[in-house]
Amino acid sequence: MMEENKQIQSTNIPELITEKNVLGRWAGFFIERYRIVYLIIAALMIWGVTSYFKIPRELQPEIILPFGHVMTIYNGAAPEEIEKLITDKIEKKMAELNKVKNISSSSGFGVSSVFVEFEAGVDMDDMIVKMREKVSTVRGDLPKDAELPEVSTFETNNSPIMIINITGDYDFVVLKSIANKLKDSIENIDDVSDVQIIGGLEREIKIIVNPQRLAHYAISLEQIKSAINLSNINFPGGSIDLDYKNYNIRTVENWNLSMN
Repeated sequence: MMEENKQIQSTNIPELITEKNVLGRWAGFFIERYRIVYLIIAALMIWGVTSYFKIPRELQPEIILPFGHVMTIYNGAAPEEIEKLITDKIEKKMAELNKVKNISSSSGFGVSSVFVEFEAGVDMDDMIVKMREKVSTVRGDLPKDAELPEVSTFETNNSPIMIINITGDYDFVVLKSIANKLKDSIENIDDVSDVQIIGGLEREIKIIVNPQRLAHYAISLEQIKSAINLSNINFPGGSIDLDYKNYNIRTVENWNLSMN
């Protein structure tokens, strides 16, 4: 009697007679074998927890912002001179770039800074290359005593962790020499990637000639320049034995020569 009732009910429900499609067979497979579902869920949970603990963590993760920076050092120049001779010229070149959102700048004593903000989603590596190309085209219009403009981008993990100011009762040349020695010492420390020196003066020797005396001795400026260049060499002089020790001998002279 019960079997007859089941048959009657099944004939009255079309869904029980219709053949299952692919999705129905998949669902039926997992319903009938529910233990497999539990195993899959457990495996996914274990895999997720393991992956979470293996995710690398950084105190300051690298985030590249859509900003470019051009910094130029021109020691001894006033802010007005910096703006007129350097900042304005670099700004005009940066304005020629595509996808520029905003350009701002600041001019201080001996330092020019130009900030370029790009649109979101730009390739900053490509933009930095284009910024360097623009800077190279304007390099000839900048003062000769100005340092080469430095183009960089903003990265959250590339900010300095230490800034050291060197002051004292010395001239700028001596302070720059002290800074160079300190830089060499810091660069020898493990895990130090970069050390930069901003400011200071390089030692320079100027030779002022007397045109009347040059004419009297029939000496030209090119002859003076050649004489200086002949002295500007590093030349090995061999070796010498003295007191049971061997000493290497060489002349050490090296400087940059410019004619103004």
